[in-house]
Amino acid sequence: MNHRQRKKLSRHLLETAQIGDTPRVRALLRTGADPERGDRAGTTSPHGPSVNGEAETARALLTAGAATDAPTAPTTAW
Repeated sequence: MNHRQRKKLSRHLLETAQIGDTPRVRALLRTGADPERGDRAGTTSPHGPSVNGEAETARALLTAGAATDAPTAPTTAW
C-alpha cells in the first residue's frame, strides 16, 4: 500500500470513528488505516468517540495502537 492510499484510509478512519461505527473502524484498521494520524487541527481518531461516549469504538482504536496523549490543536472558533 502506498502513502496516498494509507492517508486516504486514515482519513476515512477519522471520519468513521467520529460517528462511532465500530465494525467499519475495525475493518479500516485491518486494511492499514493509521489510528494515530490526525486531521489538520491535530485531532486524532480516538478523540471523537471518546468525547461522544462511543467507548467500544475508542477501545478498538486504542487496542490498535492509537496514542492516549496525542495533543489537539486549540480552536479559535467561539
